[in-house]
Amino acid sequence: MAAKLNIISGEIDLVELEELFEDPANANTHDQRNLEAISASYKAFGQVDALVATKDSSDEHRNGRVIAGNGRLEVMRKLGWTSARVIWVDWGDEQCKAFAIAHNRTSELSKWDPNVLEATLSDLRKNSELFNVTGFSNDELDKLIAKNNPDDDPNAGASQLGAFDYKIVIDCTDEDHQAELLGRFTEEGIECRALIA
Repeated sequence: MAAKLNIISGEIDLVELEELFEDPANANTHDQRNLEAISASYKAFGQVDALVATKDSSDEHRNGRVIAGNGRLEVMRKLGWTSARVIWVDWGDEQCKAFAIAHNRTSELSKWDPNVLEATLSDLRKNSELFNVTGFSNDELDKLIAKNNPDDDPNAGASQLGAFDYKIVIDCTDEDHQAELLGRFTEEGIECRALIA
């Protein structure tokens, strides 16, 4: 059985952002859409979940390294915040790496219940201000509704996949054959593109 790792304080401390820094070993990236979703949530609700950061009296260079909440820290700085709620830990590098992966992976492994999600988002869409902070778009909700209710979607067809794009892949015998078909389809107004695999 693994030894219990020490959490320095059961309390959540309010810490100046200048005392914190992103984990250079963070494997979880944050694209623009993700950062915008975090920002919208923070503007609406504030910070309700603490960052997790290291504190090590024997190595001041490790103090303030955020091992859970790097994207949130980036957003806080962009929003002009000066402090954040933090839980301090005094774990070694290997434990920090394992926790950071586990923290992100456990969320990633969860799944949405499509019917509950549809009902919840549909209800929230009545209040655009709240719907807009969920991270879902109207288009995504419409596709979810169509997928969950194929009989209500006149475009769904027998396959019940009306919310998806349809594509055809044609295997060509050689480059000339590909060029011929590409030219013919383009002349007929069919949107297509050439791929080499």
